Amino acid sequence: MGLLHKAATFRAMGPLGRTLYFEAALLPLAIRLGFRLWGVPQTQKALRQWAMRGTAQAIHARRVIAAALQAQFTAKRTAGVDGTCLVKTLSMWASLTRRGIATEPRWGSRKEPDGSIAMHAWLEFEGRPVNDDPAVVATYTAYRDPAWFDAPPRRQ
Repeated sequence: MGLLHKAATFRAMGPLGRTLYFEAALLPLAIRLGFRLWGVPQTQKALRQWAMRGTAQAIHARRVIAAALQAQFTAKRTAGVDGTCLVKTLSMWASLTRRGIATEPRWGSRKEPDGSIAMHAWLEFEGRPVNDDPAVVATYTAYRDPAWFDAPPRRQ
């Protein structure tokens, strides 16, 4: 993809799309670095603090979720930014929480044919996965509580 095409794609995103794109490109890098330097609990705590500083906006949640998914896809395609399912889930959770959209990071496990245990993380909105295929999520046994490693968020 040429630089001019990337610039045109970026301009066509609109203000929300551009902000989500930067978050989708930078948050996975920051989360991975945080995991290495401070561990998962401290990184998740810092991420929650950043996300909670956002302002709740009166916007259509499904439209913003779709824009956040598109931003993650575009960041991967144009900048090569990707991450594990946990990194992608936490970065999307932070972006959506910052905009006042209540989602829950979830995680589950399954036993593989070779006897090993596979773990997976995804994000749910109104009880449905938003950043993964429901058929894939159905192959995992979800843990009852959301995936909070530091402490559950305070309910208001």
